[in-house]
Amino acid sequence: MVAYNAGSIDRDFSSTGTITATAGNGGNGVNAPDGTIGGAGGQGTGGAGGVGSAGGAAGAMYAGGLCGYNASTGTIDLSYSSIDITANAGNGGTGGDGGSGYTSTNASGGAGGAGGNGQVGGVIYAGGLAGVNYWIVSESYANGDIDATAGNGGANGNGGSGANGVTGGAGAAGGSA
Repeated sequence: MVAYNAGSIDRDFSSTGTITATAGNGGNGVNAPDGTIGGAGGQGTGGAGGVGSAGGAAGAMYAGGLCGYNASTGTIDLSYSSIDITANAGNGGTGGDGGSGYTSTNASGGAGGAGGNGQVGGVIYAGGLAGVNYWIVSESYANGDIDATAGNGGANGNGGSGANGVTGGAGAAGGSA
């Protein structure tokens, strides 16, 4: 009936249909560029690869038979819901891959860049009357089915490869959880 209640739901009901609600996914991180030539005249250590960016945050979901979010000033009184609810939170974005180091023929190869962190999955709040309740619910009931699924976390990006050189560059770590 309402997404956000900061007022009063009084003597209302929802008894036909189904609520299906889905939150958005987080965007994926950007892969980093590879390192470039190093030193004067290309004689120095190879450049390190860039660090991959983190994935984007996932969307949260609030779903309920009468309202998704009953605020600290909202009341639900003498009401009921007998509908089914299916709600899904968003998935976290995947971290970007780190860039590879640049090869040097006269010095050390460049180190690989670290991979970006993946983001956690979205949170879900679902209930028969209200997805989340911060105030008063009185003389009300719900009897529908609820199917709620939290979002999956995004994968961490891969670390970039170290480059060849007189001494090879170090490979980098992937993102951390």
